[in-house]
Amino acid sequence: MIPKLHLSKAPILFAQTLKLAALSPDFTELKRKTKEIIAAAATIAADRVEKVSIYDLDHIVFQISADEGFWEPDMLFRLHAMFHRLESRRLAHDGGALEAIAAKMRRVSGIPTRCDLLPTPGSAWALQREELYELDDHINKNHLPVELGDIFERVGADSVKKYILLAQPCDLMVRGDGKRHPELHRVPLAEVVPADKTPHYSEEMPYLDTSPARKWFVKLKSVHFVRGCLLDLCVFNQDGVARLTVDGNAPSGIRPAWKARHGILSRHWNRAVRKADILVPVANEPQAVTQAKQEIARAFGSLLFDDDLFSGSLVEAGGVRSLTYNCKRVGRLSRARAIGLLMSYTATLGRPAYDRDFGQTSNGA
Repeated sequence: MIPKLHLSKAPILFAQTLKLAALSPDFTELKRKTKEIIAAAATIAADRVEKVSIYDLDHIVFQISADEGFWEPDMLFRLHAMFHRLESRRLAHDGGALEAIAAKMRRVSGIPTRCDLLPTPGSAWALQREELYELDDHINKNHLPVELGDIFERVGADSVKKYILLAQPCDLMVRGDGKRHPELHRVPLAEVVPADKTPHYSEEMPYLDTSPARKWFVKLKSVHFVRGCLLDLCVFNQDGVARLTVDGNAPSGIRPAWKARHGILSRHWNRAVRKADILVPVANEPQAVTQAKQEIARAFGSLLFDDDLFSGSLVEAGGVRSLTYNCKRVGRLSRARAIGLLMSYTATLGRPAYDRDFGQTSNGA
């Protein structure tokens, strides 16, 4: 519907709605044709995957995956995505049908009808946000590995603070033996903060918030180095919390490399738990020993579990003990944007440090 009232009171708005009405049938045809191309390309890509020899499939899907710690179906999807991209591009240009529709629409869409009275695109922000970020429901419920761009929260009673992991992807990769090569003892987490203006040495994380009105920035000089084995605990829990059940088993269906990783982490954290158990009072021990244990626990007990950024506690419920940290994985920035942040971080570290300028006064004149 195009209100005729706009013709006298807002002619530009009338022209804009008229233009959209004219474009609507061509948009429908463009989407229909694109949908056909996507479906045809998917079929061809699946056929090309089918034609890959068993020798190459074993090498690509299983041998390489075993060496690198990948999930084997991911390699098949990677092959299919490559074939689909190539076929979509070929079919899109084949015959010129899409270009003919686009050229026709371009002539109409290019007519200047900018108007401040138009409603803002309703779902554009949400769609762009969906492209840039993976939600915690997906990455945590499927026990996806810790990766560059993972977003963590320090959860507690008073505040929730966000951090983003900025470590080289290959260094973070857990190999088939459950280890990183070399093993990373600590990894950098940069603070992510809301701000009205850009802080010094920072990069914006666009579309992080559900509302365009609130902006978030990564503070590239506010970086904490956290134990990698602590963040790894988030992988094993569907709620994304860094938690390990003492003497527990790895979740079912988890990737082989991370099943091996669970065993390594269990042995690591169980050693810390056994040290804490030494400080637990036992029946019939001398009162002086109990007091000494309590004094040691007050003075040094937190060192067994607490980290620079996150604090841990040993909790027992229903006969099951678990080591839990106030750390939770809540999302993931897309690979391309995360690599850009990593480059900005390394550039900040490598910035030149010149001697103080003699000619500059304290007020900057």
